[in-house]
Amino acid sequence: MTTTKDKELDRTNEAALPRLRKWLNKYKTPYLFVSPFFILYAIFGLFPAFYSVFLSLFQGRGRADWKFVGLDNYIRLWFNDPVFPITLLNMGKYLLLIVVPMTFFGLLLAVLLNTKQARMLSGFYRTMLILPYVLAPTVISVVFIQIYDYTYGWLNLLLGAFGLPHIDWIGTEKWSLIAISLVLLWQFVGYNALIALAALTGISSEIYDAARVDGCNSFQEFGLITLPLMRPILLFMAVMTTIGVFNMFAQPWLLTHGGPGYSSNTLIISFIVRRSRSCSSVMLQRLV
Repeated sequence: MTTTKDKELDRTNEAALPRLRKWLNKYKTPYLFVSPFFILYAIFGLFPAFYSVFLSLFQGRGRADWKFVGLDNYIRLWFNDPVFPITLLNMGKYLLLIVVPMTFFGLLLAVLLNTKQARMLSGFYRTMLILPYVLAPTVISVVFIQIYDYTYGWLNLLLGAFGLPHIDWIGTEKWSLIAISLVLLWQFVGYNALIALAALTGISSEIYDAARVDGCNSFQEFGLITLPLMRPILLFMAVMTTIGVFNMFAQPWLLTHGGPGYSSNTLIISFIVRRSRSCSSVMLQRLV
């Protein structure tokens, strides 16, 4: 019985090798052309990421006296640092307030721009969508500080025109994180919309024509055709937005410095502030 199984495995391996050679001969040229990207990404992307995780398991200063401590750094960070749990909670709020609306509104804008009425001014609309993305974070932060001003801000003046009370958008713990999320949503939703629009234009119009012949309305076309075909692009948009949320620094720092308190703090702000304080304390000790 064992001999029969071994013979079947050998036959499977023999059949797999020609298929592998055939696949390599068929796709070796395309993969050869895209290989520089993967090589550079492995060197400058994957290796630093894995090496930083490896370094986090050690404790030491400079290049000498490195001591393996395992997960002790993570345990100490979670239980001994009161700011870290608050920052993680903030990151969860940012993900909910940025990733989900940005993906949804990006797809919605792309669907609107893909209509026949919007195609006549498609160049103008695309320019307006990409302009916030290319602006410097410093410029955007200065503009939104004026918009969010408690007394003379445009947003509060608009609320006052409707008889609503003014809101201290960046000066209170309740609204600071929401205010930063609105800034990021305004800045990057156009970029996601252009990505979704490029994917929408790649869907054949014949599919929609066949659906209309079968009696589908616009909502059914969106739910049964557009969404399933757009699923990989939506996943890409959500993943890239999530990476951007975890890497954001400029807007929260320029608008609120991570405050008031730690209400809008991010991981990057927390690391840089702690690192700068530790470096300054070391310098003071050396001077003394």
